[in-house]
Amino acid sequence: NSPNGERFFDLWHISYDKELNAIDGALPTDRTHSFKAYGSYAFPFGLTLGLVANAYSGTPVSEEWNVDSEGYLPFNRGSMGRTPFVFFANAYLEYGIQLGGRAGLRFSLNVDNVFNARTAQRIFATKYRYTISPGDAALLSTDWQPAADEVLDPRFGRPYSFMAPISGRLGVRFVF
Repeated sequence: NSPNGERFFDLWHISYDKELNAIDGALPTDRTHSFKAYGSYAFPFGLTLGLVANAYSGTPVSEEWNVDSEGYLPFNRGSMGRTPFVFFANAYLEYGIQLGGRAGLRFSLNVDNVFNARTAQRIFATKYRYTISPGDAALLSTDWQPAADEVLDPRFGRPYSFMAPISGRLGVRFVF
């Protein structure tokens, strides 16, 4: 069904913002800062504690309009700032009991999102509910505006896709 055809490349205006500047800037998955720390300690009486902490900056959010297709960025990339900075930590506890010889039991607890961070991972960035079709002449004029009766999407600018809440998993292993 139409091999080697990319219909998005047929829409010349997708590569330019409303002022006809080439679309550039940080990509949607850019995280300027990313930090990870890991540590664990095994106590002599059989208990092991571990912690993994992650912190990273938010991703760019770009206002998007559906102009003949999705993906039109009227104000270039990152026009709505970034999602919030993210910090979360996961913990691990394990306790071992020897049963004789090399055999033993290991009881473990994994806790994800220890501090129950509820940070939004995404911001809804599509401004209008329906497709806008201004035509090439309007797009080339650089001073066009969507019609006054265009329906705004009520989700625009609101956070969604939050981090999962705190959760834990218990485990038991038989080691021999």
